[in-house]
Amino acid sequence: MTIAVDFDGTLAVTDFPLIIGPNQHIIDYIKSQKTMGSVIILNTCRTGQFLVDALKWSNEQGLEFDYVNENSKETIALYGDCRKIFADVNIDDKNVLVESVNKATKKGMCLDHKNTVLQGLENMREFDTHSDGLQYAVDGKDYSVNEIITEIKTDSIVGNKFSQNIYDTVITYLGKFSQDAD
Repeated sequence: MTIAVDFDGTLAVTDFPLIIGPNQHIIDYIKSQKTMGSVIILNTCRTGQFLVDALKWSNEQGLEFDYVNENSKETIALYGDCRKIFADVNIDDKNVLVESVNKATKKGMCLDHKNTVLQGLENMREFDTHSDGLQYAVDGKDYSVNEIITEIKTDSIVGNKFSQNIYDTVITYLGKFSQDAD
């Protein structure tokens, strides 16, 4: 099996270019798949020194990649060398399944906002022990981080109620959080 995995927001919690910490569940999964013989491709937009930093950090986490931003020799032999990375499994914080797009668009949701905010909230919850005590006002109702995550996952907050208020709050908080990490 070939697995392509992203770096920012997937293997690592980041505020590009800052690497904040590991996403240990993903790292452990990639290590186990490598041990079982899977081909692992790091598929990232990082280049230059930012890529060097990501590779060094990944190595410190015990990760080994067969390829970085390129297809396997077997894939190239079969299909040629195209820009798209071929993999049986793509692990990326920006990936969305077709079923999710169909479900979200039927409800009129903006998928980009939902996924960005949900990832940000889950990162806040994991790395900031005080985040659950924070309250965010959305249309006159206060929500904790865990409540917002539940609301988003159950699609209770949709449309305008969901998008800008929570999105702006999370983005502002994540900016402050990453500065505090320095």
